Amino acid sequence: MHGFICIVSKEPIGSSYKPEWKAQFDFETKKIKRELIGEYFHLEQFTSTRFFDEKIWINTDELLCVSEGTILNLAQLKQKYKATNTSELI
Repeated sequence: MHGFICIVSKEPIGSSYKPEWKAQFDFETKKIKRELIGEYFHLEQFTSTRFFDEKIWINTDELLCVSEGTILNLAQLKQKYKATNTSELI
């Protein structure tokens, strides 16, 4: 199973938490893992490379936004709103 998981705690998490993703079958599309770990949180995404550019992973000082779903008209939205990347668009 792929997707993303986020754990947020009032107590420091440290390296005590590590999600275990289901092993891939040979016929499945290759998966990529992205993670963001802080003292009080752990965010991890294990996702298919299919439609990878349409999935959102934005991590800035002002915003954290993750989406496992695809935005099929992302290129058109960027063009319509004159955004050079997804962060600008959002």
